[in-house]
Amino acid sequence: MLFKLLIAGIACLPLIAADDVFAAIRGNDITRLKALTPAELAERDKSGVTPLLYSSALGSLEGMRILIAAGADANAADNAGSTPLLWAACDPARVALLLANGAKADAKTKAGRTPLMAASSCESGLESIKLLLAKGADVNAVAEDRQSPMMEAAFSGGPRIMRALLAAGAKVEVADGGGFTALMGAVGWDDLELVRLMLAKGANVNAANTFAGKVVHGDIALKQLTPLMMAVPFGTPELVKTLLDAGAQVNAKDSRGMTPLAFSVASTRQDVRVVRVLLAKGADVNVVSTAGETALDWARKFGSNEVIAALEKAGTKGNPVPAAPARSATPLTARAAAEKSVGLLQKSVDSFFAKSNCVACHHQPLAAVAVKAARDAGLSVDEKRFDLMKKTMVALLAPRPSEVLGMNVGPAGIDGLSNTTLALAAAGQEPGLLTDSAVAYLAARQAANGSWEESNTIARTPMADSTITKSVYSMRAMQLYAFPSRKAEIDGRVAKARDWLAHAKPRTSYERAEVLMGLGWAAADTASLQKAAAALVKDQRADGGWGQLAGLGSDAYATGLALRALKESGVAAKFSQAYEKGVAYLLKTQLDDGSWYVRSRAVKLQPYFQSGFPHDHEQWISYVATANAAVGLLR
Repeated sequence: MLFKLLIAGIACLPLIAADDVFAAIRGNDITRLKALTPAELAERDKSGVTPLLYSSALGSLEGMRILIAAGADANAADNAGSTPLLWAACDPARVALLLANGAKADAKTKAGRTPLMAASSCESGLESIKLLLAKGADVNAVAEDRQSPMMEAAFSGGPRIMRALLAAGAKVEVADGGGFTALMGAVGWDDLELVRLMLAKGANVNAANTFAGKVVHGDIALKQLTPLMMAVPFGTPELVKTLLDAGAQVNAKDSRGMTPLAFSVASTRQDVRVVRVLLAKGADVNVVSTAGETALDWARKFGSNEVIAALEKAGTKGNPVPAAPARSATPLTARAAAEKSVGLLQKSVDSFFAKSNCVACHHQPLAAVAVKAARDAGLSVDEKRFDLMKKTMVALLAPRPSEVLGMNVGPAGIDGLSNTTLALAAAGQEPGLLTDSAVAYLAARQAANGSWEESNTIARTPMADSTITKSVYSMRAMQLYAFPSRKAEIDGRVAKARDWLAHAKPRTSYERAEVLMGLGWAAADTASLQKAAAALVKDQRADGGWGQLAGLGSDAYATGLALRALKESGVAAKFSQAYEKGVAYLLKTQLDDGSWYVRSRAVKLQPYFQSGFPHDHEQWISYVATANAAVGLLR
């Protein structure tokens, strides 16, 4: 089955990057573009992509002007119905050029997606939206998947885009095909006035979604979520109180039996003031989820004594904390420990992909980084499995460039696309349409302040709950796969991200590690690197390790990432004592099978299956922790 998937997926890869015309666009060969014949202007690849369509996202603005002046059709669509205006939607200069040359503002793909929907998914799309609306774009258009401009803005584009759409007559009470509403996205932007505006316009405060996708082993367990449930992991007390005062049900349950109170404490951003607001409104402290957990169980996973005390005072009960597996009695050397752990990571590749049919954006990518680190260090790795990992990721992503360039990546979002792109880089994937489309998407999604932001509603700690995390890995993915026609622009975006990181305020040790790593990748000045490194080293515990949060003990996820950051930023030598203490911690906590055990703190949404890695329900976080540890050991 997996072999068939690989063949089918690779067969779907468009071949345009190898064509002379498209290579000239990608390489910004202006002389060649000016010499194109009418026949070459009308040329299409096997997916129906024309030179102008390709150029609209992956060429330069100058190149687009040359093609249009030579007679390229501004409305020529590919086989999916994507037009140049759709692929260029987040860039106002490109949108203006296309509209001035006859592009249809309301052109739809075969799935009903419009340029306005794509523009609404980007903070940078505000001026594009104004241009499209002035040309008659339908502000309430709905695609086959029930996506609309308002839904795109609610979860991706942000408050400014939402306000612009509302002012243009967008309906406030809209939902996608799974029942997620615009209000559910709006609560994740820390914009109280926007939420109040939507409530005043009639948004349903107790709407509940019905579906969030299906994977091999069943439905994604993100069902019956309400705006309040999606507000409490990251929201302020004022926001939560506003929803409650509007009639939000304080004891509503999602499909896992979790209530707003449980969601409020199952987050790195938990706020005892939010907990108190919920308790004051009658939150039931002893609701037990389908997994047998209470709010107190979740609070203990995050270690805030203040939050735990508030729940205990309210009478909540919890379960005993499970014991961690016994550690190895005879620690290995750093190289032997890393080699053993990488071997274990690789053994699960076949099983994981065969059972999941998923690119695993929060799982396999870190293993790819670990395997590359081991190979670079001269350790033995399974090259066949490494190649299988790369080919499987390519096969799963190959049919999607047109969707990605149309700003339609589904639930994977920014972090999923950036993580997977970094995995491809580690595995040696050559640049091409697959990586170009990822870079173009990430460039379009960068905010004006230099960061990458999405609506913060679903807390998936520690890999998908932080703007810092998204920003560091998105910046790095763009760096590694910047293509010639937009290289200067990408360099500017990296500089902007670096400046944002230099002033970011990390809350956790893993965010501090990511800030340091990002500054190193972006070639920040020595003072900035030393400052970030000192802040990270300050988090180190007496046992030599790092904990993810102040109230939690040391673990391999945080420690491995801290060591990787010290190493990749180039400051490990200056902080060698801290580095060696971290290595010693990892060596004494590795298990006999080569893994490190870390307890999961993410609310489960994937149906459980055994991936071939130890630790059952803790296998995913333990897998990435083991990958982090392996990289950290390989100085």
